[in-house]
Amino acid sequence: MRHPFTPALLAVAAASILSAVACDRTRQTPAHAGPNPDVGFVPSPQVVVDKMLELAEVTPKDVVYDLGCGNGIIVVSAARKGARAVGFDIDPERIRETQDNIDRNKVGDRAKVVRHDIFTLDLAGADVITLYLLMTLNERLIPQLEQLKPGSRIVSHNFAMRGIKPEKMVTLQTPTGEHRVYLWRTPLEKDETYVKEPDVVFVPTPQVVVDKMLELAEVAPKDVVYDLGCGNGIIVVSAARKGARAVGFDIDPERIRETQDNIEKNKVGDLAKVVEQDIFTLDLTGASVITLYLLPSLNVKLIPQLEKLKPGSRIVSHNFAMRGIKPEKTVTVKGPSREHTVYLWRTPLEKEVPSE
Repeated sequence: MRHPFTPALLAVAAASILSAVACDRTRQTPAHAGPNPDVGFVPSPQVVVDKMLELAEVTPKDVVYDLGCGNGIIVVSAARKGARAVGFDIDPERIRETQDNIDRNKVGDRAKVVRHDIFTLDLAGADVITLYLLMTLNERLIPQLEQLKPGSRIVSHNFAMRGIKPEKMVTLQTPTGEHRVYLWRTPLEKDETYVKEPDVVFVPTPQVVVDKMLELAEVAPKDVVYDLGCGNGIIVVSAARKGARAVGFDIDPERIRETQDNIEKNKVGDLAKVVEQDIFTLDLTGASVITLYLLPSLNVKLIPQLEKLKPGSRIVSHNFAMRGIKPEKTVTVKGPSREHTVYLWRTPLEKEVPSE
């Protein structure tokens, strides 16, 4: 499934995001967020972190700034290479987590974490900048990045920088999927034709989380399941295996092909299909179950469509709530590498009562 969703936003993100991902990110990462950041924390695999620091040629003489430091994996890894490392985030939980990681790894002499909005930072003191932010947020940082001294390196996990040509881009395969790492060096090379990636990243949902989503939604053969942002089709296929009719919607042609391949490979084409369409233009009234893995702002954007579902329809979301709508149930699922949250709502949607 998709961590945010359509290119327009994406707006997998972000048109509406004014946050910067947390560092280690999927993160589903961002650091300029308030109490309800429009982005999720998705850990970056250690192998990706190692490649980022390798491409940036990090040595003991360097100062590394990690913008949106998440759990501090990059800060700690850079400090282990002898560099001085500073993680920046605005989320108090991420700050605590990074500090705990620094303390646990005994690198406090070379690493620290600071609570600060990354878009107001003076970056001139850094030799290396590490990022795991949405493309639109990378773009927003360009004026600050242009103030770096010549020869400074910038590395980004998964997201390019529209209008700026990377010096190098490498692809890594991990057990959780494919990852890209981009390298730029200052002075930045402008290239207005360069748009390598859409503003969205595909983050596979573990099967155990998919199973819990379908269990909470009480999916049965009588149901019609719409998966909004279907990614590799894991939910579509899993719902079809339960006998339900399942339709996946996505706007990314690569995800469409991947879902169709998954449907064919699992021989569920009699019950499942995939459609290339912008989810915000969909009539959802034909569904009895809606599955989501979108940012909070995108869930909120869907509310007018979701309110038209017939009474008793179920909506389940991986990791992201729906601001202003009270969930019927929230459960935590232990995945292969971290904990996941699954939310359930039932129509008619129950509005949250603002606290006084």
